[in-house]
Amino acid sequence: MTRSIFDLTGDTAVVLGGTGVLGGGMASALAAAGAAVAVVGRSAERGQERVRQIEAAGGRALFVSADALDTQSLTEARDQIASQLGPITVLISAAGGNRPDATLPPGSNFCRLSRDAWNGVFDLNLVGGALLPAQVFGETMVAQKKRQYHQHRVNGRNDSAVTRCRLLGSQGCGHQLHQISGS
Repeated sequence: MTRSIFDLTGDTAVVLGGTGVLGGGMASALAAAGAAVAVVGRSAERGQERVRQIEAAGGRALFVSADALDTQSLTEARDQIASQLGPITVLISAAGGNRPDATLPPGSNFCRLSRDAWNGVFDLNLVGGALLPAQVFGETMVAQKKRQYHQHRVNGRNDSAVTRCRLLGSQGCGHQLHQISGS
């Protein structure tokens, strides 16, 4: 029997920024599709609430506190998730945001925009929203897909299950997955 492309039963999904509105909605949708979901963020209160909502709807979820701008924090989160929910197969990075001192309300002067504020928003959205998550989670995801590929080849199988690893936000890791799957 072939699984639907929307069926994520057996997958473990990580949603960085899962404590926010957008990430939280994605976490709920992934759980509704059958994935075990790790809600990752800084707010324990919002994270636990999202986990309660997912579990009340019949899903499986875990909240893990982590800072998207801290490699060690992300590494610890990755290891905790893998040990409690299984190998990570889906990565969604919804971490990001803005800050009031990096915006220009009507009448503001762009020439006086704080560079520190600008850099903070840039780091949160690009470094914490794409680079670090792709590096920390992607490396492990690529390694486990290589192992799975070799196991399939040893068993005489080369099916599309190898391509099931989904990685958003990293061309390099995505390219490696493409090369591994041969598709």
